[in-house]
Amino acid sequence: MGTLWKPKSFGQVIARRELTFRRGRNARRIVIAFGRPVRKPRARASEPWWTPVRIDGPADVLATNIAGEDAVQSLVLAFRFAESILVHRARESGGRIEWLGERSKVIFGPVPHARRRASKTGRE
Repeated sequence: MGTLWKPKSFGQVIARRELTFRRGRNARRIVIAFGRPVRKPRARASEPWWTPVRIDGPADVLATNIAGEDAVQSLVLAFRFAESILVHRARESGGRIEWLGERSKVIFGPVPHARRRASKTGRE
């Protein structure tokens, strides 16, 4: 079986977010970027789409590609991967990741106040 094709370059950035890594009183900036999902030129229907992900900080740079059955799935899985790895790395370092004052949902974001209240009462 041949080597699985993956993008060699990051390509076009479609989304970027700045986060904060906090440990004690120290804070450092983290920048995460997502590239446009791409597919191997002349790909067969069974070949995956890839979403490039780059995380700069807090200590190093992580650059990878996340595969999916289609462009949407690869993008959603890239978001999930980034959120998971950021939270995991922060905990390993004795710190936390924040965005807009939220500590756990740094990619998907905090639940808007109105939706949070509606979900508690069972109304959407």
